[in-house]
Amino acid sequence: MSQYPIVNLDAQVKASLIKHLKDHCGVEMSDSDSKAELIEAIITFEENNGIERPIDLMPEAMKPSAIVGATATLNPASPKNIPIAKHERKVVIITVNGDAKGRTQEFFGLNEWRATIKFGEQVDLPVPVIKMIQQAKEKRYTQEKDGSLKQISFPSYNIEFVGVV
Repeated sequence: MSQYPIVNLDAQVKASLIKHLKDHCGVEMSDSDSKAELIEAIITFEENNGIERPIDLMPEAMKPSAIVGATATLNPASPKNIPIAKHERKVVIITVNGDAKGRTQEFFGLNEWRATIKFGEQVDLPVPVIKMIQQAKEKRYTQEKDGSLKQISFPSYNIEFVGVV
């Protein structure tokens, strides 16, 4: 296994970068290539071969800078990413619309929010979860006289609003 010399790219002149690329990277470059192109070729070779360049030997333009603090301006018109559990809550009773197939409860999940809800009992839920349950649809098919199938879509659940938490 041969040793690969990691050189300070900013301190090298073009001729030594071209020689380094030829001798150690197997890449032929010419005097017409800019120093930035030569440095990019060396960095690419090192990345492709799993060689980690120490931060001290990174080109100055590529060195990470320490950030002490930062601020951002939020657009008041844009929606905020609020956790589901922090939204307004309403008390509802959910029942299955159609065939429950013996189920007495259902597991629901929306983003980070998860719960098992019993049918026919009062439960307080975040409004986005209620909207998701309202939008749940079942599709059934009926066969027409000509043999074709007709799709029927209907809500999976009935929601009775009881109040606000």
